[in-house]
Amino acid sequence: MAVAAAKALAECFKQASYQITEKLEDEMDLCICLSGDGTLLSTIRNLNDRRWQIPILPVHGSHGLGFLHSLSMPAETENFPKWAERVVDFVSKEKYKFLNRWGLVAKLYAANGSLMKESIWALNDLVIAKGALSRMVRLSVEVNGTSLIEKTRGDGLIISSAVGSTGYSMSAGGPVMDSSLRSLLVTPVCLHHMSIRPLVLHYSNTIRIKILESSNSCYLTCDGQEGFKLESGQSVELCSAPHTLKWMMPDETMVERNFFKLLGGKLGYGGN
Repeated sequence: MAVAAAKALAECFKQASYQITEKLEDEMDLCICLSGDGTLLSTIRNLNDRRWQIPILPVHGSHGLGFLHSLSMPAETENFPKWAERVVDFVSKEKYKFLNRWGLVAKLYAANGSLMKESIWALNDLVIAKGALSRMVRLSVEVNGTSLIEKTRGDGLIISSAVGSTGYSMSAGGPVMDSSLRSLLVTPVCLHHMSIRPLVLHYSNTIRIKILESSNSCYLTCDGQEGFKLESGQSVELCSAPHTLKWMMPDETMVERNFFKLLGGKLGYGGN
C-alpha cells in the first residue's frame, strides 16, 4: 500500500509541475518520506549534512506507531488520489509550518584521551549497552565535568532527545516528553542501583560516559542504525546537536495533530 500511496503522490506533484526524484543524492527542496519510523530515521541519516537545510515531511506508511510522522496515508487505496491532491495543495499553497526537531551529537575518545570519532549524530537516541553475550557493563557518568554516577553496572544507558523519548527510552521507563523541546534525557537500562532513575537535563549540558577498566565490551548505537564497539577506558561525550531539523507540519485543514491526542491514540496513554 505504501508503494501505491507514493505513486499517487508522485503523480499529483508531477501534474502540479513539480520535479520528482527518488535519489537522496539529487538536489531537492523538500524530502517526503513515506515510511515507518525506522526508515524515516535512516533516510534522515542518509541526507548527511544536508539534513539541516532540506525540510522533511514524514508520512506514516507502515503498521508501526508512526508517532514521529506529520500525517498518515489513508487506510484504503481508493482514497489515495484525493489524499494526494490535498497533500499537493497544502504544499503548493504553503499551508504548513516548520517545527524544530533537536537531535544529539557525540564524540568518541580513546582510553588515552585522544579523539577517535567526532560528529556522531542521532535524532532519537544514543545508547551505550552491553553486547549480546557480555556480562553487565560498568561505567561512570559526568555532567559538565562533575561526577553524576561515580560507578555503576547494568545493561547500559540511553541518552535520548525529546523526539526519542517515545522510543527505547520510554520502554525502559523514561518519561514521555513533548518532541518540540530541546533537552537531554538520561534513562538507565537495568542498572544494579535502586537510586539511579531517569533524569531530564537542560540542553546546554555535556554528558561524558566512561567505560570502566573492569568492564566487559559494549557498544554505542545511534538510532539503532549505526554502531561502535567500546573498549575499557574509552569514553563518549554527548550533547544536544547544534542544528535543528525542519519538520513540515500541515495546517489543521489537512490533519488535526494534537500531541495529547497522539499520546492516547498512538501510545494508549490514560488507558484508552
